[in-house]
Amino acid sequence: MAAEAPATLTADTWQRFRRNRLALVGLVVVALLAVAAAGAPWLAPADPATRDVIARMEDHIKRLAGIDDLQIVDKLGARKGSARAVVGASEIAVPLEGLIDFEKERARLEKELIKLTNERDGLEKRLSNQDFISRAAADVVETTRARAGELADQVAKLRAVIGALQ
Repeated sequence: MAAEAPATLTADTWQRFRRNRLALVGLVVVALLAVAAAGAPWLAPADPATRDVIARMEDHIKRLAGIDDLQIVDKLGARKGSARAVVGASEIAVPLEGLIDFEKERARLEKELIKLTNERDGLEKRLSNQDFISRAAADVVETTRARAGELADQVAKLRAVIGALQ
């Protein structure tokens, strides 16, 4: 007996999307990045409130990604064969062994590292300029210092991720 055709274009699109495991993994990564970008750290390190949110959504995340296991850890170790992203003070890792080209992933991460390093260097140069420090509002200087520190942390984590891929 043939499978019944979906009733709508939306149902057909969702059915095709669900069959593509890599697309589902991508959806979960994008969703996690979007939420993390909104201000909450995700996966590693995760504060208690974030852990609670992920725990409540674990079944949904696992179902959408087509995965059996989701781990929330304090720190991600060196895991080869994983796509990783750094968002703020958080890291996300998705095992992709056999699904992606690791050379392309390394190139993507190195491009992101260059972007973050350039931004960090620009902020540090601005902060070393005494004219900027003396003329800018105190909150602007503090925001710039905080962003430079955040970028330094992201650069360090991204370097570790790239090192794990080699």
